[in-house]
Amino acid sequence: MRLKRSPTGLLVATSIFATCASCAPDIIARGAAHGLLEGAACLAEVASQARTWGAGDVFLTAPPSTSGDRTYRLPTGKLGTWVVLSRPSVGPLTITQVNSSGTTTLAFRADCSAVETFVVHASPAGDRSTRFTDDDLRDALLRHQAGGLVVYAWSPHMPLSVEGFREVAEAARRLGMTAVPVLIAHSEADFARREAERAAIPLSGLREMDSVELIQRGVQLHAPSIIAFGYGRVSALLPGYRNADGYGRFLEAFANEAQ
Repeated sequence: MRLKRSPTGLLVATSIFATCASCAPDIIARGAAHGLLEGAACLAEVASQARTWGAGDVFLTAPPSTSGDRTYRLPTGKLGTWVVLSRPSVGPLTITQVNSSGTTTLAFRADCSAVETFVVHASPAGDRSTRFTDDDLRDALLRHQAGGLVVYAWSPHMPLSVEGFREVAEAARRLGMTAVPVLIAHSEADFARREAERAAIPLSGLREMDSVELIQRGVQLHAPSIIAFGYGRVSALLPGYRNADGYGRFLEAFANEAQ
């Protein structure tokens, strides 16, 4: 499936910080705010706000929660900024803008007036140099835009994800791409350092995930997982360990589809 190119030159599909109910794979689809919320109260107000915040026409949706709530995540033209539409089975619609500063949510009352709340984005502990942020992702995309970038999420507590970096790095090398390891947030730092040294994961791979862009894509949900950027596109998320040939088939298919 081809996705719409955003003004940044990347194709983006959003994902909100997940609960267990949303751990199933997302479905990529097209639509607009009014289409997603057809029949809902305050539709015009929600659709207008979605447009104001720059929501696009590609979205991700996971299976509904056990309560029947539905969440739709829409891209904007800015890396690291997302619009999330929530339609609970009971209660008002909400629309949320998510970025590195935090989340701004508008909850609509029965009369379609809205209550606004803001929650500051909580980064992992440590100084800026210990985290992999949207700025780091943006820099990496610029450095490797010619060949493509593969982000590899790993955890020291998942042995296959430690061993998998050399596999994905080899697969990326064969295709002229660059693999960048990013540590799952809230990993145990000393243990991660020892495991990285044992598996020859570069020191830069000890930066904990603090990129809203990657978190919204679901990259934080599973270790290991990969997501590829290149050719003005972004791949689907691929969770799980593969050898170099297995990762290579996924990356080659991504590259071929984009050309």
